Amino acid sequence: AIVVDGASGKVLFGKNSQEILPMASLTKMMTAVVVLESGVDLEDIIEIDNEVATIEGADINLEVGEEMRVGDLLQGLLISSGNDAAVALAKKVGGDVDGFAKMMNDKATEIGLTSTNFLNPSGLDQAGHVATVEDLAILANYAYQNPIFREIVGTKEDDIQNVGGDQNHHLKNTNKLL
Repeated sequence: AIVVDGASGKVLFGKNSQEILPMASLTKMMTAVVVLESGVDLEDIIEIDNEVATIEGADINLEVGEEMRVGDLLQGLLISSGNDAAVALAKKVGGDVDGFAKMMNDKATEIGLTSTNFLNPSGLDQAGHVATVEDLAILANYAYQNPIFREIVGTKEDDIQNVGGDQNHHLKNTNKLL
């Protein structure tokens, strides 16, 4: 556990905050940061392929051949914790999942995360895909400085459509506090 003053970054309380653990879907904070800072246009189109459509875990039900806007996939990533959205965005920005993971790790180093290692954009369990609570607090504070990130994570639910408008994806935030 950790409590951090968002303005100063000062740790107010910590318990086992340096323990290295799997980070699960909190990974998606870094995925969003890397996408938002990559310079990719939020209106750019991504065609969904089989790798994206068949990813395991939480998804927003993307289908092979469907065309989605980057900005809409960011919503699917951060509102509904979509693993499919994570992989689609990673491939668009990083070329492939491994290339994107390198970008994530470079950003982690840049913002001072010392005990974090990213291997995928979704947080699916993978040996070596780990972080500390303290690093994740630093990441959350950093991500929250971005107004687009802040707006999306504060959205309770929304609907996004593919480019053709013939497929709707209802998104419901996994954050029960909303």
